[in-house]
Amino acid sequence: MYLQKVKEVLPLKLPPAWVELLLKKHVKVSERAYSATFIDLAFNECIIVKEENRNYKIIMIDKEIDDNLSEEQKILLFLLRRIGNEFNLSDISKLNLKNFKKAFNRAIGENLYKKLRWINVKPKKYFLLNIYLWVLVLFISLLIFDLGLIIISAHNLIFGSIFISKCSTYTYEGKLMAFRWRAYKRYIKDNLDDLIKNNDGINKIKDLIIYSILFGFHKKILKNLGEDNLLKDIFSKWFITPQEKVNKLFKSLNIFIGELNKVFRI
Repeated sequence: MYLQKVKEVLPLKLPPAWVELLLKKHVKVSERAYSATFIDLAFNECIIVKEENRNYKIIMIDKEIDDNLSEEQKILLFLLRRIGNEFNLSDISKLNLKNFKKAFNRAIGENLYKKLRWINVKPKKYFLLNIYLWVLVLFISLLIFDLGLIIISAHNLIFGSIFISKCSTYTYEGKLMAFRWRAYKRYIKDNLDDLIKNNDGINKIKDLIIYSILFGFHKKILKNLGEDNLLKDIFSKWFITPQEKVNKLFKSLNIFIGELNKVFRI
């Protein structure tokens, strides 16, 4: 009974990128985290998307930045505003996103590593120091051409590069939160039909959409929303499309989310 309740209740409403970093303990988030953050900004009335001749125009809404937005959400918003008031989705891919992604991931890490302290990265820092030392040893061994030392240092570098991602550990609070989010992820994946039919409001449906994009099963929820005639109500404020029929709207939204993933995968 307790485990079922843990699954059913949203553990704690977090920005989508935080959830991915919490579950995967990666330094960098995937393109789905950027896409889910983008959709979250659209639901917060910061962005309008207009479909034109199979292209997607991004229209920035001129409004003050909401203090409730997380730091990485603001960073994405600043990136989009820097491009212009109106631009094509493909224009994002023309930018060098390296610095943006670095700042985006750093902002998430600041919260999960330092403020909330859900993930302990100290073991990883020591492991990195060890790798740097073996790089130095390899460099010296190449200079003096010590074959034995070259083999040993190369072996340790390969070993280190494989296991470095596993060095970050959860704190007690982080482990509990990650457990609850994994349970919730499984629950919404297995019960999307019931969650939509028995929804407690549009805002909860929006949360389901955002996290489903992050987890990679948004197609199912969008299809179910179309069958329940909720698709137009939820997306009409920011997704402008000539498609009138729900099945075509569903297809257009899926294409758009796929294009978003491609843009941020670069």
